[in-house]
Formats: sequence, C-alpha cells, structure tokens
Amino acid sequence: MKKIILFAIIAVGFIACTSQKTNKGTATKTPIKTTTPANENMAQGKVLFENNCGKCHDLPTVEKFNDEKWKSIVDWMAPKAKLTSQQADMVYLYVSNSN
Repeated sequence: MKKIILFAIIAVGFIACTSQKTNKGTATKTPIKTTTPANENMAQGKVLFENNCGKCHDLPTVEKFNDEKWKSIVDWMAPKAKLTSQQADMVYLYVSNSN
C-alpha cells in the first residue's frame, strides 16, 4: 500500500512540474517562399530520376536522348513510377538541361 501511495505522489509531482504552455508559434513579417529556384528543382529531379527510374531498370545516360525524346519518355514513364506531375516536371528539367 505504501508503494502505491509513494508512486501516486511521485506521479502527481511529475505532472505538476511539466510545462503546461502551448506553443502558439511566432509571427513573421517576411513572406514564405512557395517556389524553389530552378537549380533546386534540377537537383530534386536528379534524385527522383536516380531513385525512381533506377528502381526498375538501368538508367540511360542523360545525353542519350534529345529534349523531345526525353519529354515523351518522362510523360510515358512518370505514371508507372507513380510520380506527380510536379515531380515529372522536375525530372524533365533535370534530363533536358543535362543532355
């Protein structure tokens, strides 16, 4: 019985010592950027290309195809790789600017 009372006292003390404040965030006067620079999109496109396209087959070199051919490849393969349209655009940006 003494152990239960001691445990209850410790539990109440622990709960009483924890902070009850909620984080309401901080206001900022600078706008949050919703777009990323082109070079960041290219870097993300490279990662998507290597990770998603390389899962199923060997990756061709980006120099192997011209921009028009890459566009048709990305349009055809993006749904199979379950890429969003934004991700497909990043992959195309990477391959078209790297060839």
